[in-house]
Amino acid sequence: MLSADFLKKSPKTTAPKDPQAKREAEKYERPIASRELILEVMAERDVPMHFNELATALGIQNDSDLLSLQKRIRAMQRDGQLITGRRGALGLPKKMDLVKCRIIGHRDGYGFASPIEGGDEDLPTLAELKRLEGEVIRRAWEACGRKVSGAGGAAEKLGLPPSTLASRLKALGFRRS
Repeated sequence: MLSADFLKKSPKTTAPKDPQAKREAEKYERPIASRELILEVMAERDVPMHFNELATALGIQNDSDLLSLQKRIRAMQRDGQLITGRRGALGLPKKMDLVKCRIIGHRDGYGFASPIEGGDEDLPTLAELKRLEGEVIRRAWEACGRKVSGAGGAAEKLGLPPSTLASRLKALGFRRS
């Protein structure tokens, strides 16, 4: 037989106290959880959380507040306070063992990540990348008998438009002799 306790609804999760509730109430007509509270809740949880889990932990249930929370989360992601993992869970960057990097892009679409703070010293510098690019172009050009375009030309081998390769050869100082 079922007890009366079983038939009672489970108590609602109480929303944590927002340290910035007054500030949020002054700024917004319908205030939601502050950035500080969101970060605090996520730090206490200590593992990445999906949006629905976070909303439940904050005690947010109605659609308009969920939409506002979604906008707040996007702003926090934009500002680097939260990161979305590959499975869609939100996490704190400090807890995700990430390395801050500067992206060194190449005009052909590939790039390298260069750590900003005490990272891997094996990554090439921009000057080394330029030298490497010149070396790759020179080798391909010479391997193709200094032929730039057409079947069997260096442009085909490198996957570049012939005009681009010709411009790069000129910029690098290579001349047909």
